[in-house]
Amino acid sequence: MPAELWDIMNGLYLWLKEKEVRDIANDSPHLFYRFIRDTLSMFQGAATSVMPRQNEWHFVEAGRYLERAENLLRLLQSLCHDYAREELSSYPLMLSVLKSVSGYESYRREHADTVNLSSIIKFLMLHETFPRSVSFSFQSLERSLQGIQMEDPDLNLAVHRLAKLAGKVKANLACMDEDDILSGKLEMTLSALRESCNVMGLRMSKVFFPSREEVIA
Repeated sequence: MPAELWDIMNGLYLWLKEKEVRDIANDSPHLFYRFIRDTLSMFQGAATSVMPRQNEWHFVEAGRYLERAENLLRLLQSLCHDYAREELSSYPLMLSVLKSVSGYESYRREHADTVNLSSIIKFLMLHETFPRSVSFSFQSLERSLQGIQMEDPDLNLAVHRLAKLAGKVKANLACMDEDDILSGKLEMTLSALRESCNVMGLRMSKVFFPSREEVIA
């Protein structure tokens, strides 16, 4: 890991180590999470600037986009659930979801004053150029996995298969349209996509973090 990245992550670790839950609650949870967000953005900016585009870079990017896709799918499931139960006013709820993924301005540029559930889900799932959409995440995940070249032929084949799986999910998303979102099968679709993320996560852990037998002297 480049020294610049180590300094950022180590500083965040030491800062978090000193925090207590009661202190966070008494001070400001908002400021606490904003500091974490800003530090991680700094880490990403430094990584983009200094890391060679080799296996390590592609691995970090693959993990980032897989996690992003899975977290966004969780958020969309929660949005659909709360919207159906009408526990909260739908308009503030939908705006908060857009702002939580830094998508409010991008969404409004395309949809102006139209704020409804189907448009937001379509935007966050299918938009091909918004960096935090599910579609964009799988595009980037496929590209990152394709960039990884392992010395072991079996591991290289496993990574290649992971890239094909990401490409398959990306292709399935490309075939979706607004009718699919409104068809009543959205919850099933979100669950299936999350399962794909879980499968890929498990396979990636086996490839990149293989279990080793403990050797006792």
